[in-house]
Amino acid sequence: PEGEYKLNLIDTLEQTWFKDTIINAHSDFDPHHFGHSEYSRCAFLLPHSNQITMNIPYRAIVPKTIDGLLLSGRGISQTHNALQFTRMSADVYLLGYSTGIIAASIISQQIRPRDFSVSQLQKEWLQSGLLLPNYPQEKLSAQDIVNKLIEGDNQYLFKCCRRAKQDILPLLRKAYENSDISKNPDYQKFVAENSWWLSDYALFMAVKDRFEGVEWTKWAEDIRLRWNNAMDYYREELYFDIEFQQYMQFKFYEQWMKLKSYANSKGIQIIGDIPIYVAMDSADAWAHPELFQLDQDNVPLAVAGCPPDGFSATGQLWGNPLYRWDYHRNTGYQWWISRMSYCFRLYDVVRIDHFRGFDEYFSIPYGDKDARGGHWEKGPGIDLFRKIEQALGWKQVIAEDLGYMTDSVRHLVYESGFPGMKVLEFAFDSRDSGCASDYLPHNYPENCVAYTGTHDNETIVGWWNSITAAERKLARDYLCDHATPEEELYKCFISLIMRSAARVCVIPMQDYMGLDNRFRMNKPSTVGMNWKWRIKKRDLTKKLQKEIYDVTLRYGRKNWD
Repeated sequence: PEGEYKLNLIDTLEQTWFKDTIINAHSDFDPHHFGHSEYSRCAFLLPHSNQITMNIPYRAIVPKTIDGLLLSGRGISQTHNALQFTRMSADVYLLGYSTGIIAASIISQQIRPRDFSVSQLQKEWLQSGLLLPNYPQEKLSAQDIVNKLIEGDNQYLFKCCRRAKQDILPLLRKAYENSDISKNPDYQKFVAENSWWLSDYALFMAVKDRFEGVEWTKWAEDIRLRWNNAMDYYREELYFDIEFQQYMQFKFYEQWMKLKSYANSKGIQIIGDIPIYVAMDSADAWAHPELFQLDQDNVPLAVAGCPPDGFSATGQLWGNPLYRWDYHRNTGYQWWISRMSYCFRLYDVVRIDHFRGFDEYFSIPYGDKDARGGHWEKGPGIDLFRKIEQALGWKQVIAEDLGYMTDSVRHLVYESGFPGMKVLEFAFDSRDSGCASDYLPHNYPENCVAYTGTHDNETIVGWWNSITAAERKLARDYLCDHATPEEELYKCFISLIMRSAARVCVIPMQDYMGLDNRFRMNKPSTVGMNWKWRIKKRDLTKKLQKEIYDVTLRYGRKNWD
């Protein structure tokens, strides 16, 4: 569809289909040996007409000998081996893949970009196996794409979710307006069953849009403090905006439950993550200020964070509102029971983030610039989890008990019966303030979940490259291995935790594949570059499958069911 597309190279290199996008051709050959540099990936742009502007924010490089190919970057310049180009105004064909086979094919045929016949090249590349046969040839309007997504045709899901929010929301709004959703019995049931959170959430989002996205603490006083007349006014004034928000939640729930059902049918369980805190700018804080440490004007009295330690001299100032645990206790922890109950509808296992905060939480006076002025307060302890178990029965929970541990936190984890977490990367950190030995595999208890690294950590290869020489020696001494080449050492770390006593091991795919920090999933406290890595089908080679199978079988972790 016409419009301004804001893409990055990940969009061009994965199974993301934009108009006239050719994708999935691959080669590890890099004619200029850029090796581990991100610049070894490229995006080829071919002018076609003058209708669309496409911007790609990351610089890409291809050999200079491919004359005329347009590349993303900042400004127009020419280096000794590459041409860089910032943007072009054109309806473009975008061909995304690694430098290699197709680039070599273009060079060998001495085809100038202006002479490309895209349709002919598509046919040739399909016949030669350079493109996957499921490359979508149909020309679909924006509305057709949304309709197919609504009908459950999931090949369009990734395409839509990777587009900018401001681009996709108008399409979803149009789909909603054409849906007559209020008459759908499944929708009616969803709204009724979830009214305890959905009504406030949908109103919150509709009002937030009306106030152009500003945080609710800056709204007009009447709706900020939820005066009855204001609530009635906005419910009537924004009726269709509220229903649109409910419609999007319903469609997500439908699609998610299909995905979960499919995963479960294959013997796969889904672990969901629940943060201990909610954001201040959230429907929860706006709709239920009584749950949090807020004053009469709903301004926080204190906020969450972590004290100074070896990783940060000023600590961490998270800014989340803190709970009024006395109120939660007096209401039988009903809000927490409802929250956990809904999580177990969406997931098979729930990992509770910052579990130590239920024993003691760090309270920082609101308005402080960092965490140095904070202090510890007692949390609800085991009482909360006893009440949850009484209400919901026994559930599979993982306690994220990472970070500075005290005897009382260890006792809470033990009392709860939940498995804690062990992250191998923490075992050799010289900055640790005293708990590093807890993460050495020979100390793992059976009731724990062991990780090489979590989604918030470096990949095991990236971690190895970032630690000090002394820490590397410590790790090799522990492995009793000073011979394995560094490029193969990640396999030793995987084997190390696989043969521990931990009941469950979680190995990120990036670690199985030996990928560095360019492929890291998430870097806490940063935005814009996280959660973008996607595994490609071609990466799941027979060799990799055999390696995973062998190490799982070798250490008795194969699921024989």
